[in-house]
Amino acid sequence: MFNLQKGIARSGLIILLLIVAAVVVLFLLPTPKPGQVAVAATATQTAADANRLSASADFSTPAVVSAAAPAHTAIMTEPAAPVGTVMIGDFEGKTTPNKQYGTLVLSHGHEFGWGWSTTTDQVAGGHSVASIAIIHPGADGTHASLRVTGEVKPGFQFGPWAGAIWFPGNEPMQPADLSAKRELTFWARGTPGSHNVMLASGSPNGIPLYAAFVIIQQWKEYHMPLATSFPNADWKHVYYIAFAAGTNGKFQFDLDQVTLH
Repeated sequence: MFNLQKGIARSGLIILLLIVAAVVVLFLLPTPKPGQVAVAATATQTAADANRLSASADFSTPAVVSAAAPAHTAIMTEPAAPVGTVMIGDFEGKTTPNKQYGTLVLSHGHEFGWGWSTTTDQVAGGHSVASIAIIHPGADGTHASLRVTGEVKPGFQFGPWAGAIWFPGNEPMQPADLSAKRELTFWARGTPGSHNVMLASGSPNGIPLYAAFVIIQQWKEYHMPLATSFPNADWKHVYYIAFAAGTNGKFQFDLDQVTLH
């Protein structure tokens, strides 16, 4: 009985000493000051790094670990149109079939931009249709031109359209910097009536700007001053320029020598 009581007393003394030791440790630990950051091993630290950090830590002053500077992120810059007159459509190349974009006329040689394709209001729920083809000869004695054929169908609430579209970037719907250009010129002929040049700038999802022109049956050269034809356009970020029929019904028009000055 005496031995049992002695064992209980010894156990109680040990527990008491442990409690006192814990209180002393808590009292001696410093309180972190505002702005100090606790040390934490990151996923990129090796076990050796973590061991060295633990072994060398001075617990009298909490260590401060600064976050590593973020890696430099490359800023993508839009391709800029070359100085001087820039050809964006002489249509001397060949058409290329494409599952996503239909028939393409890719840029070649001295032309700037990705190339040409069809555009219709079907991308936004409309029903208009269009197709493109290379025909011979072109305007003003050139070898070839682009023929755009289709039908503008009613039913699209924001204004139906169908025609041909040019992408100035390295890929469709990638912007290009055309801020150094002042004028758009082109040759056109076709179904007489009002047509539109459409411009998307600033954002690919915004409502495009329109500039109207009237086509006649014979080849005619058109000059469009960019500042007055497309006021408030963001010429540093141009996503496309399109030529589209402006009235309901079937249409056909030809384009050639589309240039920026």
